[in-house]
Formats: sequence, structure tokens, C-alpha cells
Amino acid sequence: MAHPHVRVAYQVDPVLDASGIRSLQVNWQLDAMTSAQIRENVDLNKNGVLDPDELQAFADGNHDLMKPSQFYLSLEQVDNPTPVPFEVTNYRATDAGFGFQGGVHISFTVNLPASSPYSDIKVRFFDPTWYMAMQPRPGSGVATSNTACHSELLSETRDTTLQGQQVLQFLFVQCAKGIEVRPTAQIFPATEPANGDAL
Repeated sequence: MAHPHVRVAYQVDPVLDASGIRSLQVNWQLDAMTSAQIRENVDLNKNGVLDPDELQAFADGNHDLMKPSQFYLSLEQVDNPTPVPFEVTNYRATDAGFGFQGGVHISFTVNLPASSPYSDIKVRFFDPTWYMAMQPRPGSGVATSNTACHSELLSETRDTTLQGQQVLQFLFVQCAKGIEVRPTAQIFPATEPANGDAL
């Protein structure tokens, strides 16, 4: 089995309108080693800083690489296993420097179909090749910043194309007031960062 070469800590924030969840704001924090490699390779003018045009060029190239894999993202409703279609926009990169919340960050908007209101959604980031390990950002990936919403990190067993049956994490997000719809799954144990930027 392949081991991950890139570690991503994600945060998901739902964007609501009167009918429910309209989109998801996603932020990926890349691990310290990957961030250092990006800084070295993307700083084309060698001024020691990732300028906005260098970061956007990196984001554009990364977007094109990730799009065929659907950004390793799948969305479902609790009562319907059919994948929810989505469109990714506003794909950009920033450099947050060093330290625990530092590193290179990639952020994007996941737009849901306007024709269907969503009060709950299952968000799963998973790379079936295991090149990338993707986990919620400690302290914020599971608890969305939108106070009208509730979220939990859960797990379930799924058949995967390359690795057979695997226990996969998903983030369950519910934003409907007064409605309790929860998937049948166990709460996944919390993960902690090693130290510094390490995830």
C-alpha cells in the first residue's frame, strides 16, 4: 500500500441562503515539507517571497491537475448515496508563513446545484492512491465557523477501486434548524498534529 507523500488539513464552511446549503468554502493547509517545496519551486524571481502572481500561477496549475480527480472530493446526502454534482470556482493559493497555522493554503468554493436545497451533506476528501492524506484541521475542520450549522467527523466502510474495502472519514454537515437527520456511522477518533506545521 502506498504511503502519503502530501498531508492536507482541511476546513469546510457552508454558505447558506433561505433554502439551505448553497456552497462550501474549502481551505486546505498543506504540510510543512510540501509547503517548503512549493516555496522553492514557485518563487521564480527568487526574492524569498511568494508573490501574488506566483501563487496564482501555482493555483492555476494545481487546479488543472486536481480537476480530473474531482479534487478528491465526493458529496452525498444522508438518505441518498447518489453523488451530489458540484462545480469548483475561486481556486487560489496563499502562503501563511511558518508555524502551526502556517504553510501554503489552497482555498476554493464548491458550488452545489441551484435546483436542489440541501439541509445536510456528507463531505468526503479521499485520495484512492494514498498519495495525499486528507484530514480535518485540528480544532476547526470539524466545527464549522457557521453557527447555524452542526458538524461531526464520522467514518464508514466503503468499497474503493484500488484498495478494496476501506474505513473512510467523512464530515457530516447539517444546517437545517429543528430537523435532526444524522447518518448511521461511528464517530471517528480525533487526530492530533505532531508538532509545528506537521499534520
